Amino acid sequence: MSQIEISTSLAIYKSNSQNARVLTENFVAHHGFCPSCGSSLLQTPNNSQAKDFTCSKCDEEFELKAKSSKIGKKIVNGAYDSLFNRVIGQNNLNLYALHYNKREMVVENLLIVPRYFFVTDLIEKRPPLSANARRAGWVGCNILISKVPEIGKIFYIKDRKIINPNNILQEWKKTSFLQEAKSLESRGWLLDTLNCVERIGQDEFNLDQIYAFEAELKQKHPENNHIKDKLRQQLQFLRDKGLIEFIGRGQYRKIPNG
Repeated sequence: MSQIEISTSLAIYKSNSQNARVLTENFVAHHGFCPSCGSSLLQTPNNSQAKDFTCSKCDEEFELKAKSSKIGKKIVNGAYDSLFNRVIGQNNLNLYALHYNKREMVVENLLIVPRYFFVTDLIEKRPPLSANARRAGWVGCNILISKVPEIGKIFYIKDRKIINPNNILQEWKKTSFLQEAKSLESRGWLLDTLNCVERIGQDEFNLDQIYAFEAELKQKHPENNHIKDKLRQQLQFLRDKGLIEFIGRGQYRKIPNG
C-alpha cells in the first residue's frame, strides 16, 4: 500500500459518511504526526467534541475535516457559537484538511492550519436550520480557509506528493511566534499584513504597494486612524521574525520557504 492510499478495511458501516470519517481518521492517525514536536498522534474517543487527535508528547490538539472534493474556499464546520468562543478564547484546535479521491481512495492533499492562524474573520455563520429540521434553529458555520495566508497552510501531501517531514516542522516553527500575540486583535493585524504581502504577488514589494490596502484595512479596523503607521510596525515585526527582509528605501523582500 502506498503512503497516500486509504485503507478500506474499516469500512464496516452502512453510512457512507460514517465510513469516510473512520477511514480518513485512520489515515491521519497512521500517516500524520505532530507538526510542533514530530511525535505521533493519538486518536481521541468518538464522543470527544471537535477534537479528533492529540499529540502523544506535547499538548497540541487537532481536528480533522475531510472531503472528496477539492478543499476550495471554505470548509463546513460544526456549531458557530462553539468555534467562535474557542477562537476568541484563543484555545482553538489545529485543523487538518484532507482531500481524497473517492474512486481511487487515495489522498490528494493533506494540510494543517495551525490554531494560531484562526481569527473571527475566518468564521462564517450559516443560516439557522428550519423549524422543520430535527435540530431546528441550530446555527452552523464555515471556515473560510481562503482567508488563511498561504504560509499558514502547511502541507503534508500536496497533489499526491508527500512532503518531507523536516520541512513541515520547519514551516510550523517559522510561524509559531503568532501564538505569542498578547491579544486576538494584535494577531489579527499580523495576519492582515501577511495577507497583504501575499496578495501583492511579488517576492519584492514596497511600502506604496502595502499602503494600497489602507482603505480596505480602515474599513476593517475603523477605530484605527493610523493605518500606515500600523502597517509599518507589522512589517518591522515580520522582519524581526525572519519572514521578510528590508532591502532599503521602502523596499522589502519575502524570505523563501525552507
